[in-house]
Amino acid sequence: MRTSSAALLLLFLASAAYCAGGQKTIQYGTTAFRDAPRDEFAEAVGDLAKQAAAGSKAAGLKATAIKGTSAPAPDRKRSAEWVNTRCRETGTCDLKRFALVQSDFSKNHAATGRYFGTETVLEYETDKAGSLTRYGVAQFIRGCEFHSDRKPDGETVKTLDISRHWNGKFIIYKHPDWVQDSVTPDPLDWGYETVSPERHFYYWNSRPGRKDADRNNYYGYKKPAKPILYLHDLPGVAGLDGTSAMNISLQFRACIYKSADVPPNVPAEVLDFAKPLACLEWASSWVYNHAAGRYEQPSEIDPVCR
Repeated sequence: MRTSSAALLLLFLASAAYCAGGQKTIQYGTTAFRDAPRDEFAEAVGDLAKQAAAGSKAAGLKATAIKGTSAPAPDRKRSAEWVNTRCRETGTCDLKRFALVQSDFSKNHAATGRYFGTETVLEYETDKAGSLTRYGVAQFIRGCEFHSDRKPDGETVKTLDISRHWNGKFIIYKHPDWVQDSVTPDPLDWGYETVSPERHFYYWNSRPGRKDADRNNYYGYKKPAKPILYLHDLPGVAGLDGTSAMNISLQFRACIYKSADVPPNVPAEVLDFAKPLACLEWASSWVYNHAAGRYEQPSEIDPVCR
């Protein structure tokens, strides 16, 4: 990992609680699976894909339609929500909804200049607090993070030299195919629940509807009065260090499951370990165009990630 990555990591940690407004520029469909590629993940959740193709009403999905160009417009937001309108078919009428809010942001740092990122909040609500652990969220990831430089002759060179902690080990941050985005073999674990109570690292806020970092509580420490839990993800930040650019090209699919359906120990490459109740998609795409001198947000993952 380069020295510049360490500086960007500090910015990443400092911005973890940042929340931005507006609307994202990448084009998305009006349902979770519209225009999704027919890959192994789509096959694993084929029933949901068919529902989405039949229309958002049939699938219980509603989402904002996102339009724009490939050039970034920071401080924009996208939201999507699945409402459990067909709960009797799945025996899940205590689960009300599953939603996400995805925010792009840009901030300036005196030492390193401007940097960009995307953070997402995933949230679900049940009819009572006692039902919260009946459900859990698993996230899947595809793509990579990398550095790029422009040589004197104009050629752009991309280098996979960024690492991450994944599935109990450190790896180069590259996932050419869909895999579980988990630090442990438990798909529903967003921390290290092998030594903590179930859903320990899921958040709730003492001010319902807010996500203030100073009012966050871990479910494992204290139970909420209102039955809402959420998860926060900020996969990294992109920025320049001289002529070198830190790039993010990641796609995510977050799915909510019945906890009882999910095995506690699943190989990270296994995607069809259980049938999800619903899935929502988001992306973090910040790729520097050295010729144009700007960050762009391609809707597809960068070729170097494949």
